[in-house]
Amino acid sequence: MFDREFLAEILSTFILILIGDGSVAQYMLLNKAASAGTSGSEPFLSINLGYGCAVTLGVYIAGGVSGAHMNPAVTVAMAAFNKLSWVKVPKYVLGQMIGAFLGAMTVFLVYYSRISPAALSPNTTDDEYKAALAQYAGVYGTFPHPDTNTWTQFLDQVVGTAVLLMVICSVGDEKNTPPPKGVAPLIVGLTVFGVGVSLGTNCGYPINPARDLAPRVLSLIAGYGTHTFTASNYYFWIPIVGPIVGGLIGVLLYQAMIAWRHPSDNLYSAGQESELKQKSDEPFN
Repeated sequence: MFDREFLAEILSTFILILIGDGSVAQYMLLNKAASAGTSGSEPFLSINLGYGCAVTLGVYIAGGVSGAHMNPAVTVAMAAFNKLSWVKVPKYVLGQMIGAFLGAMTVFLVYYSRISPAALSPNTTDDEYKAALAQYAGVYGTFPHPDTNTWTQFLDQVVGTAVLLMVICSVGDEKNTPPPKGVAPLIVGLTVFGVGVSLGTNCGYPINPARDLAPRVLSLIAGYGTHTFTASNYYFWIPIVGPIVGGLIGVLLYQAMIAWRHPSDNLYSAGQESELKQKSDEPFN
């Protein structure tokens, strides 16, 4: 079990959550300070950048060992299309959950004196304390915008994850236009950034069951209350199921529309090769 792929998934997902959730914590604290009139506000764009960088770093750390999935939706989709053995799926998912939990715990400890339940209690009414708990629980798990319904939230996660998986498939497709060696992590990180700036406000674009569930469990253990799982009509299941469905759809779309339509290596007969040669002699053709 404790082989290098398992450990690579733990480490890469740890970095993903440490940097990603750390950017959420900073965003919330800076906006709290701004509302109190003590410092400037930090735009939501900082979270998009934080998670884009987090994904890039995670892929650089473990991409050559485990593929740096860091996401059960990626692992399940790869296995479903024979790009990963199903035997490895439990190991990968467990590693991702452990890494995400440890990353969230580290963020909790680093910011303990400012956002922990113990730090929020002095000089506040009971209602203010509950409101603060609900707010800072959002450092760990995502919560939907109140103007969204369950269908919108689910579709949001399906679409965002499908986009991510289509790009991941294209990056690894040698018959398409794969990026130069060492550039793929930047492309994947840029994709997460793009999903964030375009589809981020409905649900906070978790697009990753490990990224959402494991830190949410940490927030429950840390004392933020059962609100972390009961809020928004038990929304917590959507960032688990939605990304799995979206990942499968994303890979299926790429395979059906691109990968399965690549010409085979033995496509051309001798006559076709001759025709191609004749055409290649013609200018601008």
